[in-house]
Amino acid sequence: MDRFTWSFASFADAREAVNTHLKHGGLFASLKETLALRAPVQVDVLLPGGASFSFKGEAVHSDGENVTVVLDGTQGAALTALNEALAAGPQDAPTTPPALTRYVEPAPVVTEAEDEEADDAKPTIAERPLRQRLRVTEKVTDDQSAWGRIKEMRPEEKVLAALKGDRTMRFHLLKDPNKNLHIQVLRNPGIMMEEVEQAAKMPTLSVEALKYIAQNKEWMRHSSVVVALVRNPQTPVPMATELCGKLRPDELRAIAKSSSVRSAVAAAARKHLL
Repeated sequence: MDRFTWSFASFADAREAVNTHLKHGGLFASLKETLALRAPVQVDVLLPGGASFSFKGEAVHSDGENVTVVLDGTQGAALTALNEALAAGPQDAPTTPPALTRYVEPAPVVTEAEDEEADDAKPTIAERPLRQRLRVTEKVTDDQSAWGRIKEMRPEEKVLAALKGDRTMRFHLLKDPNKNLHIQVLRNPGIMMEEVEQAAKMPTLSVEALKYIAQNKEWMRHSSVVVALVRNPQTPVPMATELCGKLRPDELRAIAKSSSVRSAVAAAARKHLL
């Protein structure tokens, strides 16, 4: 597991990080290296004075300049403990937001009495559990309100919303011009079959997202999803023609006769009918 330190020079900066990132289930920070997608990550939040709080999750975006980490949702009290420490801290002035740095194991403190056990002496940073879901998972009944919230989000917040947001959030983020969000929406554990079918029909969906749908064996058991992918003009032609082999004769006939289907795909449908 990759381990990093997020060291804050002021309590004001740490409070901003909690309110903007951690309490919503993730974090976004500068990191001058690239992590593998979904790589497990531990981040130690270090406050002025040395108090430390550990959070675990996985990297969902990394471009060599910044990284977005989604917390794994299996921990419970760390955020509360961190907030308590921040509440007890001074009201100081903000400074420059810190970047993540690789964790460096500190040298062990060895006394004469402990000399024989020095090789095994390793200081530990207390790991405190954390579980805090994105607030966007709360039900939003006003569609316009959801769209307004999305427009106000920063890119890293949209990634978190795509992965953990509710159905209304997913609906809007599948239409977001940032096509990198589309595949993140499909990875949302709450996504329903009808949403997948609707996504497969969208000509604005990213090619990567369409391929992701085609690679999901459970989703591809539904002929409506296969038909949607074959008909979608954004689906790569080789993939669409190959998927024709999964269709029933009546579905193939409809595609072969359709004037809205690409000629190569219609020809593949006719070939499968022979």
